[in-house]
Amino acid sequence: METQTKPFNEHFDLNQVHLDGAVQRAWAFGADVLVRLALDGAADAQPNTVTLCLPGGCAGGEMITLLKDDRVSVSGYLVDSPYLENGQQFAERSRSDLLQTVPGLGAVTTERVSTHVVIETLRIITASNPAPVNEVIVEGVVSRLWSRGSQQFARLAVYDEHTLLDGRVGKNGRPWRKAHYVSVHFVDGNINGRSIRLEKKDRLRVHGKLGERRYRESLAMFLLRAGQIGLLANVLNADDVRETRVPRSSTYITAGSMIQFAR
Repeated sequence: METQTKPFNEHFDLNQVHLDGAVQRAWAFGADVLVRLALDGAADAQPNTVTLCLPGGCAGGEMITLLKDDRVSVSGYLVDSPYLENGQQFAERSRSDLLQTVPGLGAVTTERVSTHVVIETLRIITASNPAPVNEVIVEGVVSRLWSRGSQQFARLAVYDEHTLLDGRVGKNGRPWRKAHYVSVHFVDGNINGRSIRLEKKDRLRVHGKLGERRYRESLAMFLLRAGQIGLLANVLNADDVRETRVPRSSTYITAGSMIQFAR
């Protein structure tokens, strides 16, 4: 008697981004092109920025022309992009002589993760004062929770239609996929004026806006991430050197509304 495999319809999480903004700069990342976009509608003098990814320098498979200060309207999806940073790069960003002060720093390497918006459509904006657009909707499973004071954050594992297969096969022949990871910020631990209570493995649908958190990372924190804090043990004026800092920024979804699905 033959056993039959129960058929399944693969479900994909939502992962959609719509943004307007101004091109600050673009640079090559292998065959791809990364673009720093200043978001429209920012009230402060230093607007929020996000990084766009144009696969192969294209949008929707089509080659494009993109110039500095172009105002664009884009649609796409969020991905996490791991990369390696070494001690020499940290020292260069700090604009100090850390490589001489901290022997062995140049050989230190640690993994970091950026958040990019992979572009599917791009349009040059010609109107003079269009209404700003900044909208994100994602679904995913809570993989991590943390807080900073009254601010609450969640890391979501998103299994959207763009996630890659990892070669394994699960229950009923369902393929395993490599999730995209995004971070969500719940301002003051609330959503629509209501306090929230989240646990790992909760499934959420979040609607909100992309924003940027700027901060400065110390050399001590960089070395801790790399597991090399011992390099400071024999450094003169170590208390001062460990506080050498470089500018950083992280991309978050600021939640505006949320649906918490039953497990």
